[in-house]
Amino acid sequence: MKHIILISLLLIFFSGRTQEAKYQTYSADLEIIATKDGVDYQWQNSDILVNLNYKTGKINIEIKSNDFHNKGQAKPTENLNNDLRYSLIGYLPIEQVINQKTNTKQYTVELQLINDNIDFSDVLNFTMSVMRTNQQANSYRVFTFVGTLYNDKLQIPAFKEFDNQIDIRIMFNAFWNG
Repeated sequence: MKHIILISLLLIFFSGRTQEAKYQTYSADLEIIATKDGVDYQWQNSDILVNLNYKTGKINIEIKSNDFHNKGQAKPTENLNNDLRYSLIGYLPIEQVINQKTNTKQYTVELQLINDNIDFSDVLNFTMSVMRTNQQANSYRVFTFVGTLYNDKLQIPAFKEFDNQIDIRIMFNAFWNG
């Protein structure tokens, strides 16, 4: 009988741990704005992956190298290595986001842009806007990150002909399921 109770308690404990509260993200978009000869070019990609850990505030945004190429423009002469993945990694003030009472609040966050394949790492500053809508559940948030990449550091072939400063926006929806 003791074994059955012990096994039941362990099952309850482990099933509770696998259902930890977290933010679930969806509808992630990447928008890039680059200038060439005084003309702004914009492109958007909805195929990025955003992971946000509710307990720690750690965020990881995965971007493929071909996300940096504007599909509406001619392909660059250099061969894009589509296997290269960039990661934006950092920590958000998660307690403030969860307890946010106003509809919109802005935060300044640092995210590290990393590409292990080419031994690249750079810290980027982002303005993060978090919107809490009245129409959705209290745990629903809309995140928008706005930052600047500098191609003299990044050296992405798709930006070779563009001005050095490239604006990047990352938008995603999330809700806390805990």
